[in-house]
Formats: sequence, structure tokens, C-alpha cells
Amino acid sequence: LLIGVSLLRWTAGDALWTFWLDNVANPPYPSVADGLYLTMYPATYVALLLLMRSQFRHVGAAVWLDGIVVGLTTAAIGAGLVFPAVDGASKGTVSQIAVNLAYPLGDFLLLVFVALGFTLSGWRPGRQWLLLGIGIALSACADMIFAYQEAHGTYVAGRILDTMWPASMAVIALAAWQPASCKVTRVALDRYTIVLPAVFGALALA
Repeated sequence: LLIGVSLLRWTAGDALWTFWLDNVANPPYPSVADGLYLTMYPATYVALLLLMRSQFRHVGAAVWLDGIVVGLTTAAIGAGLVFPAVDGASKGTVSQIAVNLAYPLGDFLLLVFVALGFTLSGWRPGRQWLLLGIGIALSACADMIFAYQEAHGTYVAGRILDTMWPASMAVIALAAWQPASCKVTRVALDRYTIVLPAVFGALALA
């Protein structure tokens, strides 16, 4: 239901942009469409948290900490690569720059949740989490490429980048259609628990 609400918010924002703002000579930015786009993130966060609570309730604290390390490393890599370029080249009002940065920030947080879910599943996420991961990663890549191109004035509408957003929403919708799993994942504490945080901690430092 929450993922459906998220998709509905995104669809409403995209419809406003396609049928109204895209035909305006100088469309406002930020606009109502941006507000709708951005409100999809909280619904998705809560949906992922509820999935984790139902599927990984018996996972130990050590595995949760491993997942947090993996998730924050994912965010660190993305932030280190994208934020300096976008922030350094962004021009406009405070609200415009804030919205430009809000999209990649929202995407980084989603990637943190996905990485946490993958880790808690013992890297055997199943179809639902796998599709969610693909859809969210595709949307995050599209937002990051768009933010970078907009900051450097190289974005051109109607190219392959514009197909990445609806494709990502279709994959997320497909994930929501997957049957709910009644199986509670149990992840054993083994020797790999020291390897995972060590590797991802080194990646974060790099």
C-alpha cells in the first residue's frame, strides 16, 4: 500500500510536469511537481522499514550493525562522487539549490535502506527485495545523472535518460506485486561478519 502511495505521488508529479509545466515557457522551479516527486520518498522509507520488521525480526544486533555499515558506505560513495560536482556548479536561489540536492539525498537514503535489507537477508534477498533494489538504483542513477547534467547545462530532454525514471517505477511496481513471504529470514553469525564491515569501512575511507 505504501509503495503504491509512493508510485501515485510520483505519477501525479510526472503528469503535472508532462501536461502542464512542460508546455510553459518559463516553468517555475521548484514547482508543485517537485513537491509531489519528493513526497514519494517518506512513503518508500516507511514501506522498506515495515518489510524489514516483518522479514528480519530475528536478526541479531551484529548483523544490523553490518547492514548499517554497508548502507552508510553506499551513501558515502554516492555523496563523494556526486555532491561536490552538483554543489559546486549549482546556480540559482537557495530553494532551487536545496531541491537540486534533495533528490540525490533522498536517493542515497533509499540506497542505504536497500543495502541494509540485502545485508539482513544474508545477501539472499529474494525477488521482492531484488526488484526493489534494481528499481531504486535505477531511479537514483537517473537523478544523479540529471542533477550533474543540469548543474553543467548539458541536459537535453527526450533522450535515454528520460526513460530511466518510468522504467524504475515499473520495476518498483513489479516488486510490490510479488507475493508476501511468510518466511522469516534468520542470518547466522559467522566469520564473515568481521569481513563485511572491514571491507565496506575501507571503501568508505577510500
